[in-house]
Amino acid sequence: MHGVTVRAPAKRPRADRSGGKAISLVWALKQDDPVKRVACLLLILSEENLAGTGIAASQWDIAELSNLGRSKVNSSLKALEGRGHIRRRYGSIEVTNAVGLRDFIAGPSERARE
Repeated sequence: MHGVTVRAPAKRPRADRSGGKAISLVWALKQDDPVKRVACLLLILSEENLAGTGIAASQWDIAELSNLGRSKVNSSLKALEGRGHIRRRYGSIEVTNAVGLRDFIAGPSERARE
């Protein structure tokens, strides 16, 4: 019997209509970098929003969904806003650059840069 090597995908798996959204959510929650974890979650939520790029969620909501503390979410949102990927509003978040957000998620982690 020949050895088989299974490699994890380098990028987030694309969601399809047959449960792929659940896979994307699990992949997002496995991110060690809190900024990337929040970015993944925001991208998934914005893709679900058929009315546009706005996400009706508070920092507390994002913290609960991402399993992070509110202070980590706040600093992550600031970092993403500073990069021009999102715009924070009271009670909502707008994804202003989905392509840039995807590129950020696929790139090296913030922790690797420290």
